[in-house]
Amino acid sequence: MRRGKFTKIKKLTLADFYRAFTSRSANYWISVIALFVVISRWLGHMRHLYSEDSVHFALALDNYDITLHQPHPPGYALYILLTKPIYWLTHDANTALIITGIILSVALVYAIFYLAKEVYGQRIAWISTLLLVSSPMVWFHGQVALTYVSDALFATFFALFAYRSLISKSGSTRELFWASIVLAIGGGFRPTLVILMIPLWLWIVLRQRSWKVLLTQSAVVAGLTVAWIVPAALLSGGWEGFWQATYSLIFAKGSLYTFSVFYTGWMAFKTYAFFMLTNLVTSLGWGGVTAIVLFPIYIVAYYIASPRVGGLAVNARRMAFWLLWIGPALLFYLFVVFVIMGYLLLILPAIIVLTAVAADSILVAVVTVVTRGSKQRVERLLAATLCFTCIAVGLNVYRYYRAGPATAEQPDRSVIRHLDPLWDSITATIRKEFNPQSTVISIERPFVFNGISHFQYYFPEYETYQPVSWGQYNPGGLDWVMAYGRKRRLAKELVLGETASKLIVIRASLDNPRPALDVGLLHQLPLLLNDMPIGKLFYYDLTDLGVKEELSKLKNVKVAGTTTEAAEN
Repeated sequence: MRRGKFTKIKKLTLADFYRAFTSRSANYWISVIALFVVISRWLGHMRHLYSEDSVHFALALDNYDITLHQPHPPGYALYILLTKPIYWLTHDANTALIITGIILSVALVYAIFYLAKEVYGQRIAWISTLLLVSSPMVWFHGQVALTYVSDALFATFFALFAYRSLISKSGSTRELFWASIVLAIGGGFRPTLVILMIPLWLWIVLRQRSWKVLLTQSAVVAGLTVAWIVPAALLSGGWEGFWQATYSLIFAKGSLYTFSVFYTGWMAFKTYAFFMLTNLVTSLGWGGVTAIVLFPIYIVAYYIASPRVGGLAVNARRMAFWLLWIGPALLFYLFVVFVIMGYLLLILPAIIVLTAVAADSILVAVVTVVTRGSKQRVERLLAATLCFTCIAVGLNVYRYYRAGPATAEQPDRSVIRHLDPLWDSITATIRKEFNPQSTVISIERPFVFNGISHFQYYFPEYETYQPVSWGQYNPGGLDWVMAYGRKRRLAKELVLGETASKLIVIRASLDNPRPALDVGLLHQLPLLLNDMPIGKLFYYDLTDLGVKEELSKLKNVKVAGTTTEAAEN
Protein backbone atom coordinates (compact mmCIF):
# COMPACT_ATOMS: atom_id res chain seq x y z
CA MET A 1 0.00 0.00 0.00
CA ARG A 2 1.37 3.39 -0.93
CA ARG A 3 2.57 5.70 1.82
CA GLY A 4 0.56 8.59 0.36
CA LYS A 5 -2.70 6.98 1.36
CA PHE A 6 -1.88 7.39 5.05
CA THR A 7 -2.99 10.62 6.68
CA LYS A 8 -0.85 11.93 9.49
CA ILE A 9 -2.91 12.47 12.62
CA LYS A 10 -2.27 15.80 14.30
CA LYS A 11 -1.17 15.53 17.89
CA LEU A 12 -3.64 17.29 20.15
CA THR A 13 -2.17 19.62 22.74
CA LEU A 14 -3.54 21.22 25.87
CA ALA A 15 -3.82 24.45 23.92
CA ASP A 16 -6.15 22.72 21.44
CA PHE A 17 -8.42 21.60 24.27
CA TYR A 18 -8.32 25.09 25.75
CA ARG A 19 -9.32 26.64 22.41
CA ALA A 20 -12.18 24.15 22.09
CA PHE A 21 -13.29 25.04 25.62
CA THR A 22 -13.17 28.79 25.05
CA SER A 23 -15.00 28.49 21.72
CA ARG A 24 -18.17 28.03 23.78
CA SER A 25 -19.55 30.64 26.15
CA ALA A 26 -19.17 30.28 29.90
CA ASN A 27 -22.95 29.93 30.23
CA TYR A 28 -22.84 26.90 27.94
CA TRP A 29 -20.37 25.05 30.17
CA ILE A 30 -22.15 26.15 33.34
CA SER A 31 -25.32 24.67 31.89
CA VAL A 32 -23.45 21.41 31.27
CA ILE A 33 -22.32 21.39 34.89
CA ALA A 34 -25.87 22.22 36.02
CA LEU A 35 -27.17 19.24 34.03
CA PHE A 36 -24.59 17.06 35.74
CA VAL A 37 -25.84 18.35 39.11
CA VAL A 38 -29.43 17.45 38.23
CA ILE A 39 -28.53 13.92 37.12
CA SER A 40 -26.02 13.18 39.91
CA ARG A 41 -28.34 14.39 42.67
CA TRP A 42 -31.40 12.62 41.35
CA LEU A 43 -29.71 9.26 40.80
CA GLY A 44 -29.44 7.58 44.17
CA HIS A 45 -31.30 10.27 46.13
CA MET A 46 -32.72 9.18 49.47
CA ARG A 47 -36.13 7.50 49.16
CA HIS A 48 -37.17 8.21 52.75
CA LEU A 49 -37.28 11.41 54.73
CA TYR A 50 -33.79 11.89 56.13
CA SER A 51 -34.10 13.56 59.54
CA GLU A 52 -36.67 14.97 61.93
CA ASP A 53 -36.52 18.33 60.13
CA SER A 54 -37.24 16.55 56.83
CA VAL A 55 -40.41 15.07 58.33
CA HIS A 56 -41.46 18.48 59.66
CA PHE A 57 -41.14 19.93 56.17
CA ALA A 58 -43.16 17.05 54.75
CA LEU A 59 -45.92 17.51 57.33
CA ALA A 60 -45.96 21.25 56.63
CA LEU A 61 -46.81 20.58 52.98
CA ASP A 62 -50.15 19.19 54.19
CA ASN A 63 -50.69 21.31 57.29
CA TYR A 64 -48.48 24.36 57.87
CA ASP A 65 -48.44 25.10 61.60
CA ILE A 66 -45.28 26.04 63.47
CA THR A 67 -46.97 25.52 66.85
CA LEU A 68 -46.81 21.83 65.91
CA HIS A 69 -43.26 22.26 64.54
CA GLN A 70 -44.59 21.76 61.01
CA PRO A 71 -42.02 23.10 60.27
CA HIS A 72 -40.15 24.22 63.37
CA PRO A 73 -40.22 27.94 64.25
CA PRO A 74 -40.04 30.49 62.79
CA GLY A 75 -41.37 28.70 59.78
CA TYR A 76 -39.23 28.41 56.58
CA ALA A 77 -42.29 29.74 54.76
CA LEU A 78 -40.75 30.43 51.34
CA TYR A 79 -39.08 27.02 51.26
CA ILE A 80 -42.46 25.36 51.82
CA LEU A 81 -44.10 27.73 49.32
CA LEU A 82 -41.57 26.81 46.61
CA THR A 83 -42.04 23.09 47.30
CA LYS A 84 -45.84 23.15 47.46
CA PRO A 85 -46.60 23.16 43.69
CA ILE A 86 -43.99 20.41 43.18
CA TYR A 87 -45.78 18.41 45.87
CA TRP A 88 -49.10 18.86 44.04
CA LEU A 89 -47.49 17.37 40.93
CA THR A 90 -45.56 14.51 42.55
CA HIS A 91 -47.98 13.60 45.40
CA ASP A 92 -44.92 12.58 47.42
CA ALA A 93 -43.43 14.93 50.00
CA ASN A 94 -39.93 13.46 49.99
CA THR A 95 -39.69 13.59 46.20
CA ALA A 96 -40.94 17.18 46.15
CA LEU A 97 -38.40 18.25 48.77
CA ILE A 98 -35.59 16.48 46.89
CA ILE A 99 -36.54 18.28 43.66
CA THR A 100 -36.53 21.60 45.50
CA GLY A 101 -33.06 20.80 46.80
CA ILE A 102 -31.87 20.02 43.27
CA ILE A 103 -33.29 23.32 41.98
CA LEU A 104 -31.44 25.18 44.74
CA SER A 105 -28.26 23.21 43.95
CA VAL A 106 -28.43 24.18 40.27
CA ALA A 107 -28.91 27.84 41.16
CA LEU A 108 -25.91 27.58 43.49
CA VAL A 109 -23.70 26.56 40.55
CA TYR A 110 -24.45 29.86 38.80
CA ALA A 111 -24.15 31.85 42.03
CA ILE A 112 -20.66 30.68 42.97
CA PHE A 113 -19.34 30.98 39.41
CA TYR A 114 -20.40 34.60 39.05
CA LEU A 115 -19.27 35.52 42.57
CA ALA A 116 -15.79 34.02 42.09
CA LYS A 117 -15.54 35.56 38.61
CA GLU A 118 -16.56 38.98 39.94
CA VAL A 119 -13.95 38.92 42.69
CA TYR A 120 -11.02 36.98 41.22
CA GLY A 121 -11.59 36.23 37.56
CA GLN A 122 -12.73 33.37 35.38
CA ARG A 123 -9.99 30.84 36.18
CA ILE A 124 -10.78 31.00 39.90
CA ALA A 125 -14.49 30.83 39.02
CA TRP A 126 -14.09 27.50 37.24
CA ILE A 127 -11.97 26.00 40.02
CA SER A 128 -14.48 27.17 42.65
CA THR A 129 -17.47 25.85 40.71
CA LEU A 130 -15.97 22.39 40.21
CA LEU A 131 -14.86 22.15 43.84
CA LEU A 132 -18.33 23.11 45.03
CA VAL A 133 -20.21 20.80 42.68
CA SER A 134 -18.09 17.84 43.79
CA SER A 135 -18.07 18.77 47.49
CA PRO A 136 -19.44 15.84 49.51
CA MET A 137 -21.35 18.25 51.74
CA VAL A 138 -23.12 19.94 48.83
CA TRP A 139 -23.67 16.65 47.00
CA PHE A 140 -25.23 15.00 50.04
CA HIS A 141 -27.61 17.87 50.79
CA GLY A 142 -28.81 17.77 47.21
CA GLN A 143 -29.92 14.16 47.76
CA VAL A 144 -31.81 14.49 51.05
CA ALA A 145 -34.89 16.47 52.04
CA LEU A 146 -33.25 19.37 53.88
CA THR A 147 -33.02 23.10 53.26
CA TYR A 148 -29.35 23.84 54.04
CA VAL A 149 -28.45 24.25 50.35
CA SER A 150 -30.60 27.40 50.42
CA ASP A 151 -28.15 28.86 52.96
CA ALA A 152 -25.29 28.40 50.50
CA LEU A 153 -27.34 29.72 47.58
CA PHE A 154 -28.71 32.91 49.12
CA ALA A 155 -25.51 33.68 51.04
CA THR A 156 -23.59 33.46 47.75
CA PHE A 157 -26.04 35.58 45.74
CA PHE A 158 -26.17 38.11 48.57
CA ALA A 159 -22.36 38.19 48.68
CA LEU A 160 -22.27 38.76 44.90
CA PHE A 161 -24.43 41.88 45.10
CA ALA A 162 -22.69 43.02 48.28
CA TYR A 163 -19.29 42.83 46.56
CA ARG A 164 -20.58 44.66 43.52
CA SER A 165 -21.78 47.46 45.77
CA LEU A 166 -18.27 47.66 47.27
CA ILE A 167 -16.55 48.15 43.93
CA SER A 168 -19.30 50.08 42.15
CA LYS A 169 -18.85 53.82 41.70
CA SER A 170 -22.21 54.64 40.17
CA GLY A 171 -24.63 51.76 40.75
CA SER A 172 -23.91 50.91 44.38
CA THR A 173 -27.45 51.83 45.48
CA ARG A 174 -28.98 49.53 42.89
CA GLU A 175 -26.68 46.69 43.99
CA LEU A 176 -27.62 47.37 47.62
CA PHE A 177 -31.29 46.97 46.77
CA TRP A 178 -30.60 43.59 45.19
CA ALA A 179 -28.46 42.54 48.14
CA SER A 180 -31.24 43.46 50.59
CA ILE A 181 -33.88 41.69 48.51
CA VAL A 182 -31.83 38.49 48.25
CA LEU A 183 -31.03 38.55 51.98
CA ALA A 184 -34.69 38.94 52.96
CA ILE A 185 -35.89 36.25 50.54
CA GLY A 186 -33.16 33.90 51.81
CA GLY A 187 -34.45 34.50 55.32
CA GLY A 188 -37.77 33.04 54.20
CA PHE A 189 -35.92 29.81 53.38
CA ARG A 190 -33.68 29.77 56.48
CA PRO A 191 -34.23 32.65 58.93
CA THR A 192 -30.79 32.28 60.53
CA LEU A 193 -29.29 33.45 57.24
CA VAL A 194 -30.42 37.02 57.95
CA ILE A 195 -29.02 37.00 61.49
CA LEU A 196 -25.61 35.66 60.47
CA MET A 197 -25.23 37.83 57.35
CA ILE A 198 -26.44 41.06 58.94
CA PRO A 199 -22.88 42.23 59.83
CA LEU A 200 -21.85 42.12 56.15
CA TRP A 201 -25.11 43.81 55.15
CA LEU A 202 -24.61 46.57 57.73
CA TRP A 203 -21.07 47.17 56.53
CA ILE A 204 -22.00 47.66 52.89
CA VAL A 205 -24.96 49.86 53.86
CA LEU A 206 -23.11 52.03 56.37
CA ARG A 207 -20.30 52.59 53.87
CA GLN A 208 -22.78 54.77 51.97
CA ARG A 209 -22.79 57.17 54.96
CA SER A 210 -26.41 58.05 54.38
CA TRP A 211 -29.32 57.75 56.80
CA LYS A 212 -31.65 57.67 53.82
CA VAL A 213 -29.88 54.62 52.38
CA LEU A 214 -29.87 52.89 55.79
CA LEU A 215 -33.58 53.47 56.35
CA THR A 216 -34.48 52.48 52.79
CA GLN A 217 -32.51 49.24 52.86
CA SER A 218 -33.81 48.41 56.33
CA ALA A 219 -37.35 48.91 55.05
CA VAL A 220 -36.67 46.53 52.15
CA VAL A 221 -35.38 43.76 54.45
CA ALA A 222 -38.07 44.33 57.08
CA GLY A 223 -40.90 44.59 54.54
CA LEU A 224 -40.02 41.36 52.72
CA THR A 225 -39.48 39.56 56.04
CA VAL A 226 -42.89 40.65 57.34
CA ALA A 227 -44.41 39.54 54.02
CA TRP A 228 -43.62 35.90 54.85
CA ILE A 229 -43.84 36.06 58.65
CA VAL A 230 -47.44 37.34 58.67
CA PRO A 231 -48.86 34.43 56.59
CA ALA A 232 -46.75 31.99 58.64
CA ALA A 233 -48.24 33.35 61.86
CA LEU A 234 -51.81 33.34 60.51
CA LEU A 235 -51.49 29.74 59.32
CA SER A 236 -50.22 28.82 62.80
CA GLY A 237 -53.26 30.18 64.63
CA GLY A 238 -52.18 33.79 65.12
CA TRP A 239 -49.42 35.87 66.64
CA GLU A 240 -49.71 34.46 70.14
CA GLY A 241 -49.10 30.88 69.05
CA PHE A 242 -46.37 32.00 66.65
CA TRP A 243 -44.50 33.88 69.38
CA GLN A 244 -44.94 31.16 72.00
CA ALA A 245 -43.55 28.50 69.66
CA THR A 246 -40.62 30.70 68.60
CA TYR A 247 -39.81 31.79 72.17
CA SER A 248 -39.94 28.19 73.42
CA LEU A 249 -37.47 27.08 70.76
CA ILE A 250 -34.94 29.89 71.15
CA PHE A 251 -35.19 31.69 74.51
CA ALA A 252 -37.06 29.63 77.10
CA LYS A 253 -35.54 27.27 79.66
CA GLY A 254 -34.62 24.04 77.91
CA SER A 255 -34.43 25.85 74.54
CA LEU A 256 -31.64 26.51 72.06
CA TYR A 257 -29.97 28.78 74.63
CA THR A 258 -29.18 25.77 76.82
CA PHE A 259 -26.83 24.49 74.10
CA SER A 260 -24.69 27.62 74.29
CA VAL A 261 -21.34 28.17 75.97
CA PHE A 262 -23.00 30.78 78.19
CA TYR A 263 -25.21 28.10 79.71
CA THR A 264 -23.19 24.88 79.59
CA GLY A 265 -19.66 26.26 79.93
CA TRP A 266 -16.50 25.99 77.87
CA MET A 267 -16.83 22.27 77.23
CA ALA A 268 -19.48 23.16 74.65
CA PHE A 269 -16.95 25.43 72.90
CA LYS A 270 -14.43 22.59 72.69
CA THR A 271 -17.10 20.19 71.44
CA TYR A 272 -18.32 22.56 68.73
CA ALA A 273 -14.79 23.45 67.65
CA PHE A 274 -13.83 19.79 67.31
CA PHE A 275 -17.06 18.95 65.48
CA MET A 276 -16.53 21.80 63.02
CA LEU A 277 -12.92 20.84 62.41
CA THR A 278 -13.75 17.19 61.80
CA ASN A 279 -16.55 18.21 59.46
CA LEU A 280 -14.17 20.41 57.47
CA VAL A 281 -11.62 17.63 57.22
CA THR A 282 -13.83 14.59 56.73
CA SER A 283 -17.02 16.02 55.25
CA LEU A 284 -15.87 18.73 52.84
CA GLY A 285 -13.47 16.39 51.09
CA TRP A 286 -10.38 17.75 49.36
CA GLY A 287 -11.70 21.30 49.39
CA GLY A 288 -11.88 21.38 53.17
CA VAL A 289 -8.43 19.88 53.68
CA THR A 290 -6.91 22.30 51.16
CA ALA A 291 -8.59 25.24 52.86
CA ILE A 292 -7.12 24.30 56.23
CA VAL A 293 -3.62 23.72 54.83
CA LEU A 294 -3.39 26.58 52.33
CA PHE A 295 -5.51 29.33 53.86
CA PRO A 296 -2.81 30.61 56.30
CA ILE A 297 -0.26 30.64 53.45
CA TYR A 298 -2.77 32.47 51.30
CA ILE A 299 -3.39 35.15 53.93
CA VAL A 300 0.34 35.86 54.29
CA ALA A 301 1.29 35.63 50.62
CA TYR A 302 -1.73 37.28 49.06
CA TYR A 303 -2.90 39.94 51.49
CA ILE A 304 0.27 40.94 53.34
CA ALA A 305 3.42 40.07 51.44
CA SER A 306 2.36 41.01 47.91
CA PRO A 307 -0.84 43.08 47.57
CA ARG A 308 -2.11 42.96 44.01
CA VAL A 309 -4.03 45.12 41.57
CA GLY A 310 -5.54 48.12 43.27
CA GLY A 311 -3.11 48.12 46.17
CA LEU A 312 -3.38 47.18 49.80
CA ALA A 313 -6.66 49.05 50.34
CA VAL A 314 -8.46 46.84 47.84
CA ASN A 315 -7.08 43.70 49.44
CA ALA A 316 -8.03 44.93 52.92
CA ARG A 317 -11.55 45.54 51.67
CA ARG A 318 -11.69 42.03 50.25
CA MET A 319 -10.40 40.63 53.52
CA ALA A 320 -13.13 42.48 55.43
CA PHE A 321 -15.68 41.16 52.93
CA TRP A 322 -14.72 37.52 53.54
CA LEU A 323 -14.31 37.89 57.29
CA LEU A 324 -17.75 39.48 57.67
CA TRP A 325 -19.23 36.57 55.73
CA ILE A 326 -17.42 33.78 57.55
CA GLY A 327 -16.70 35.30 60.97
CA PRO A 328 -20.20 35.83 62.46
CA ALA A 329 -21.28 32.30 61.54
CA LEU A 330 -18.13 30.78 63.04
CA LEU A 331 -18.61 32.74 66.27
CA PHE A 332 -22.26 31.66 66.44
CA TYR A 333 -21.36 28.02 65.88
CA LEU A 334 -18.56 28.12 68.46
CA PHE A 335 -20.39 29.97 71.22
CA VAL A 336 -24.07 29.16 70.67
CA VAL A 337 -24.64 25.88 68.84
CA PHE A 338 -23.11 23.60 66.23
CA VAL A 339 -24.82 20.21 66.21
CA ILE A 340 -25.71 19.63 62.55
CA MET A 341 -23.15 19.48 59.76
CA GLY A 342 -25.45 21.30 57.31
CA TYR A 343 -24.83 24.54 59.21
CA LEU A 344 -21.47 24.77 57.42
CA LEU A 345 -23.18 25.30 54.08
CA LEU A 346 -23.71 28.95 54.98
CA ILE A 347 -19.95 29.59 54.80
CA LEU A 348 -18.85 26.75 52.52
CA PRO A 349 -19.01 28.78 49.27
CA ALA A 350 -16.68 31.39 50.79
CA ILE A 351 -14.27 28.70 51.99
CA ILE A 352 -14.27 27.07 48.56
CA VAL A 353 -13.58 30.33 46.71
CA LEU A 354 -10.72 31.15 49.08
CA THR A 355 -9.42 27.61 48.66
CA ALA A 356 -9.41 28.08 44.89
CA VAL A 357 -7.55 31.38 45.20
CA ALA A 358 -5.04 29.93 47.66
CA ALA A 359 -4.33 26.97 45.39
CA ASP A 360 -4.09 29.21 42.33
CA SER A 361 -1.66 31.58 44.08
CA ILE A 362 0.63 28.70 44.98
CA LEU A 363 0.39 27.20 41.48
CA VAL A 364 1.27 30.56 39.93
CA ALA A 365 4.27 30.91 42.25
CA VAL A 366 5.51 27.38 41.52
CA VAL A 367 5.07 27.65 37.74
CA THR A 368 6.77 31.06 37.71
CA VAL A 369 9.81 29.65 39.53
CA VAL A 370 9.96 26.54 37.34
CA THR A 371 9.53 28.26 33.98
CA ARG A 372 11.66 31.35 34.80
CA GLY A 373 10.12 33.54 32.16
CA SER A 374 9.66 30.80 29.58
CA LYS A 375 7.08 31.32 26.84
CA GLN A 376 5.45 28.09 28.01
CA ARG A 377 4.48 29.67 31.33
CA VAL A 378 0.80 30.18 30.40
CA GLU A 379 0.39 26.65 29.07
CA ARG A 380 2.14 25.11 32.06
CA LEU A 381 0.02 27.15 34.46
CA LEU A 382 -3.07 25.91 32.64
CA ALA A 383 -1.81 22.32 32.90
CA ALA A 384 -1.05 22.70 36.61
CA THR A 385 -4.46 24.23 37.28
CA LEU A 386 -6.22 21.48 35.35
CA CYS A 387 -4.20 18.81 37.17
CA PHE A 388 -4.99 20.27 40.61
CA THR A 389 -8.69 20.62 39.83
CA CYS A 390 -9.00 17.08 38.46
CA ILE A 391 -7.25 15.61 41.49
CA ALA A 392 -9.38 17.65 43.92
CA VAL A 393 -12.64 16.76 42.15
CA GLY A 394 -11.63 13.11 41.87
CA LEU A 395 -10.88 12.88 45.58
CA ASN A 396 -14.17 14.59 46.40
CA VAL A 397 -16.11 12.09 44.31
CA TYR A 398 -14.18 9.21 45.88
CA ARG A 399 -14.88 10.64 49.35
CA TYR A 400 -18.59 10.79 48.61
CA TYR A 401 -19.01 7.36 47.04
CA ARG A 402 -16.49 5.38 49.07
CA ALA A 403 -17.77 2.28 50.81
CA GLY A 404 -17.57 2.23 54.57
CA PRO A 405 -19.52 2.21 57.83
CA ALA A 406 -22.27 4.82 57.97
CA THR A 407 -23.28 7.21 60.67
CA ALA A 408 -26.32 9.45 60.36
CA GLU A 409 -24.22 12.64 60.57
CA GLN A 410 -21.89 11.83 57.69
CA PRO A 411 -22.26 13.49 54.27
CA ASP A 412 -21.69 10.65 51.84
CA ARG A 413 -23.55 7.94 49.97
CA SER A 414 -22.99 5.35 52.72
CA VAL A 415 -25.61 7.14 54.85
CA ILE A 416 -28.25 6.85 52.14
CA ARG A 417 -27.25 3.25 51.43
CA HIS A 418 -27.72 2.51 55.14
CA LEU A 419 -30.84 4.50 56.04
CA ASP A 420 -33.05 3.65 53.06
CA PRO A 421 -32.86 -0.15 53.56
CA LEU A 422 -33.14 0.36 57.32
CA TRP A 423 -36.46 2.19 56.96
CA ASP A 424 -37.63 -0.36 54.40
CA SER A 425 -36.96 -3.06 56.99
CA ILE A 426 -38.50 -1.11 59.90
CA THR A 427 -41.65 -0.46 57.88
CA ALA A 428 -42.00 -4.05 56.69
CA THR A 429 -41.26 -5.57 60.12
CA ILE A 430 -43.63 -3.39 62.14
CA ARG A 431 -46.51 -3.75 59.70
CA LYS A 432 -46.01 -7.50 59.46
CA GLU A 433 -45.47 -8.33 63.14
CA PHE A 434 -47.49 -5.71 65.03
CA ASN A 435 -51.21 -4.98 64.80
CA PRO A 436 -51.84 -1.21 65.02
CA GLN A 437 -54.99 -1.88 67.08
CA SER A 438 -52.99 -3.53 69.85
CA THR A 439 -49.52 -1.94 69.56
CA VAL A 440 -48.10 1.23 71.08
CA ILE A 441 -44.74 2.71 70.04
CA SER A 442 -42.47 4.52 72.53
CA ILE A 443 -39.55 6.70 71.40
CA GLU A 444 -36.55 7.22 73.69
CA ARG A 445 -35.49 10.89 73.39
CA PRO A 446 -33.62 10.91 70.06
CA PHE A 447 -32.17 14.14 68.69
CA VAL A 448 -32.92 14.28 64.97
CA PHE A 449 -33.15 10.63 63.93
CA ASN A 450 -35.54 7.74 64.71
CA GLY A 451 -37.87 10.12 66.56
CA ILE A 452 -41.59 10.56 66.89
CA SER A 453 -41.75 12.62 63.70
CA HIS A 454 -40.69 9.72 61.48
CA PHE A 455 -43.12 7.32 63.15
CA GLN A 456 -45.88 9.92 63.09
CA TYR A 457 -45.37 10.20 59.33
CA TYR A 458 -44.74 6.59 58.30
CA PHE A 459 -46.98 4.86 60.88
CA PRO A 460 -50.00 7.15 61.31
CA GLU A 461 -52.22 4.21 62.33
CA TYR A 462 -50.10 3.46 65.43
CA GLU A 463 -50.24 5.40 68.70
CA THR A 464 -46.75 6.75 69.29
CA TYR A 465 -45.33 8.45 72.39
CA GLN A 466 -42.11 10.35 73.04
CA PRO A 467 -40.95 12.30 76.11
CA VAL A 468 -41.30 16.07 75.66
CA SER A 469 -37.98 17.38 74.39
CA TRP A 470 -36.39 20.83 74.40
CA GLY A 471 -37.83 23.70 72.41
CA GLN A 472 -41.54 22.82 72.68
CA TYR A 473 -44.18 25.14 74.14
CA ASN A 474 -45.43 23.22 77.16
CA PRO A 475 -47.19 25.50 79.65
CA GLY A 476 -48.72 22.56 81.53
CA GLY A 477 -45.37 20.86 82.09
CA LEU A 478 -46.62 17.62 80.51
CA ASP A 479 -44.21 14.73 80.00
CA TRP A 480 -45.20 13.14 76.71
CA VAL A 481 -45.93 13.96 73.08
CA MET A 482 -48.51 11.63 71.55
CA ALA A 483 -48.96 11.16 67.79
CA TYR A 484 -51.75 9.43 65.91
CA GLY A 485 -53.13 9.92 62.40
CA ARG A 486 -50.21 12.26 61.53
CA LYS A 487 -51.35 14.62 64.27
CA ARG A 488 -49.71 15.19 67.62
CA ARG A 489 -50.57 16.62 71.00
CA LEU A 490 -49.07 16.87 74.48
CA ALA A 491 -50.11 14.15 76.94
CA LYS A 492 -49.77 13.69 80.68
CA GLU A 493 -49.22 9.93 80.53
CA LEU A 494 -48.17 7.17 78.21
CA VAL A 495 -51.40 5.15 78.09
CA LEU A 496 -51.38 1.39 77.50
CA GLY A 497 -55.07 0.50 77.20
CA GLU A 498 -56.78 -2.82 77.70
CA THR A 499 -56.33 -3.79 74.04
CA ALA A 500 -52.58 -3.06 74.03
CA SER A 501 -50.56 -6.27 73.75
CA LYS A 502 -47.20 -4.95 72.45
CA LEU A 503 -45.05 -1.93 73.34
CA ILE A 504 -42.30 -1.21 70.78
CA VAL A 505 -39.33 0.71 72.20
CA ILE A 506 -37.27 2.74 69.72
CA ARG A 507 -33.89 4.27 70.54
CA ALA A 508 -31.63 6.52 68.44
CA SER A 509 -29.37 3.46 68.20
CA LEU A 510 -31.33 0.49 67.00
CA ASP A 511 -28.60 -1.83 68.31
CA ASN A 512 -28.93 -0.81 71.97
CA PRO A 513 -31.41 -3.08 73.79
CA ARG A 514 -31.62 -1.17 77.10
CA PRO A 515 -34.29 1.54 76.89
CA ALA A 516 -35.24 4.05 79.56
CA LEU A 517 -38.46 2.03 79.99
CA ASP A 518 -36.29 -0.83 81.22
CA VAL A 519 -38.27 -3.43 83.17
CA GLY A 520 -36.57 -6.56 81.85
CA LEU A 521 -37.96 -9.31 79.59
CA LEU A 522 -37.31 -7.23 76.49
CA HIS A 523 -37.96 -9.13 73.26
CA GLN A 524 -36.24 -8.39 69.98
CA LEU A 525 -36.76 -8.88 66.26
CA PRO A 526 -33.94 -8.62 63.72
CA LEU A 527 -34.15 -5.95 61.02
CA LEU A 528 -32.94 -7.65 57.85
CA LEU A 529 -31.55 -6.59 54.50
CA ASN A 530 -31.21 -9.49 52.04
CA ASP A 531 -31.41 -11.85 55.02
CA MET A 532 -28.54 -10.00 56.73
CA PRO A 533 -29.15 -8.21 60.06
CA ILE A 534 -28.87 -4.41 59.93
CA GLY A 535 -30.46 -3.63 63.30
CA LYS A 536 -32.90 -4.80 65.93
CA LEU A 537 -36.43 -3.92 66.97
CA PHE A 538 -37.18 -4.18 70.70
CA TYR A 539 -40.58 -4.64 72.30
CA TYR A 540 -42.41 -5.70 75.45
CA ASP A 541 -45.08 -8.40 75.39
CA LEU A 542 -47.94 -6.90 77.41
CA THR A 543 -49.74 -10.23 77.64
CA ASP A 544 -47.18 -10.95 80.39
CA LEU A 545 -48.86 -9.49 83.50
CA GLY A 546 -45.50 -9.16 85.24
CA VAL A 547 -44.27 -6.82 82.51
CA LYS A 548 -47.46 -4.77 82.70
CA GLU A 549 -47.12 -4.42 86.48
CA GLU A 550 -43.50 -3.25 86.17
CA LEU A 551 -44.35 -0.72 83.46
CA SER A 552 -47.21 0.65 85.54
CA LYS A 553 -44.74 1.57 88.29
CA LEU A 554 -42.87 3.96 86.00
CA LYS A 555 -43.57 7.67 86.27
CA ASN A 556 -46.38 8.97 84.05
CA VAL A 557 -47.08 5.56 82.49
CA LYS A 558 -50.65 4.31 82.85
CA VAL A 559 -51.31 0.62 82.18
CA ALA A 560 -54.86 -0.72 82.14
CA GLY A 561 -55.70 -3.84 84.18
CA THR A 562 -52.90 -3.52 86.76
CA THR A 563 -52.91 -3.13 90.55
CA THR A 564 -51.42 0.34 90.15
CA GLU A 565 -54.36 1.46 88.04
CA ALA A 566 -56.79 -0.11 90.51
CA ALA A 567 -55.12 1.75 93.39
CA GLU A 568 -55.34 5.05 91.53
CA ASN A 569 -59.03 4.50 90.84
